[in-house]
Amino acid sequence: MKFKEGSLTVGEVLKPAMEITDQKEADEYLEAMIEYYMRFENRTREQALEIARINLGYFAGYYNYDVEQRVQKLFMCNHPLFGQAFPENPQETSTFECADFYSQWNVHFMYED
Repeated sequence: MKFKEGSLTVGEVLKPAMEITDQKEADEYLEAMIEYYMRFENRTREQALEIARINLGYFAGYYNYDVEQRVQKLFMCNHPLFGQAFPENPQETSTFECADFYSQWNVHFMYED
């Protein structure tokens, strides 16, 4: 598997990965992503792998829990800020567990009038 030549959009690189359900196909796709980043962004193999996994984890966060969890498992990645996908079922993860997790980021918002 290879990407087409030239510059690709984020969607062109990442969207097809969200449909993958087979480990062999995921491995081949990840290898193609690594080769793309090495060739068109002049990255080392290690840098390309890191970029690919960060991008996959981030992009999967825009999908539902099942897709996000599958992508994280197939590509061995997590969301770069939020980590592993939380279950959708509120019975599986309590509000306190979620609040505790997010409190570690200590995010502050500034508003200007």
